[in-house]
Amino acid sequence: MQDVQTGNVEVLFSKPMSYLSYRIWWQIGSGIYSFVVITILAVIALALIIGLPPTMTIGIFVPTLILTFICASILSLVLYSIVGLLAFWIEDINPVFWIVDKAVMILGGSYLPIALFPAFMYKIALYSPFGASQFVTHTVYETWQNNWYQLVGIQLFWIVLLGLVVYFMFEKAKQKVSVNGG
Repeated sequence: MQDVQTGNVEVLFSKPMSYLSYRIWWQIGSGIYSFVVITILAVIALALIIGLPPTMTIGIFVPTLILTFICASILSLVLYSIVGLLAFWIEDINPVFWIVDKAVMILGGSYLPIALFPAFMYKIALYSPFGASQFVTHTVYETWQNNWYQLVGIQLFWIVLLGLVVYFMFEKAKQKVSVNGG
């Protein structure tokens, strides 16, 4: 939104690197340091205070955690890219961002564990891209070793579908931008 409002998008579109991939890598780079530090400290605190849960000691845990984390990160980036691309048509996308962000938090289980949701809300959390972007939290459940492939499949479905939406939105956005002098 800020790139569109300030006109920086016009300068960035004329560069040889894709604007969308530039913004995605910028977002990853801006958060990676705090993510690494918090993750290391949280795992150490978990191990020292209460010990590792039994589900974290099975052999399938680490590979599926990494796979789910990568898929969740890609899905989140694609989901928020759609919101960001709306800035080409909507002047202030903050209200849309707030709605999507709260949907991710609620359906991802940040406010209330999804196991406590009513049945219809649980299904919405399970099958929506908002809940799927937070499937990393499911890796500690005892049912993880039996249904991890289903959850990763849901993530992959949303990545492909929303990735196509991003592609077509970005193509339309490029047509909308007028690059002066280049």
